[in-house]
Amino acid sequence: MITVFANPVAAFNPTPNPTDIINPNVIMNNQSTTDVTYWHWSFGDGDTLAPATASPKHTYPNVTSGSYIASLIVHNINGCYDTTAHEFL
Repeated sequence: MITVFANPVAAFNPTPNPTDIINPNVIMNNQSTTDVTYWHWSFGDGDTLAPATASPKHTYPNVTSGSYIASLIVHNINGCYDTTAHEFL
């Protein structure tokens, strides 16, 4: 017998987007499915955060230098993974 588990869905919305030098703080608003038990964030500036922060706040060091690609890897209790990423200014 084979058991198939549902995959989690990784999703987030960086706010504010775009950001600026006056307000370099970005909240990564988690919108992943409710079965997620692990979040691994990569903020695109060399910083990472894991395992249990669903909607972290991150301060970018130099928001005038262009854009960043933030990514999120999630998994659920069954060990199923999903990944997503957003480019923002």
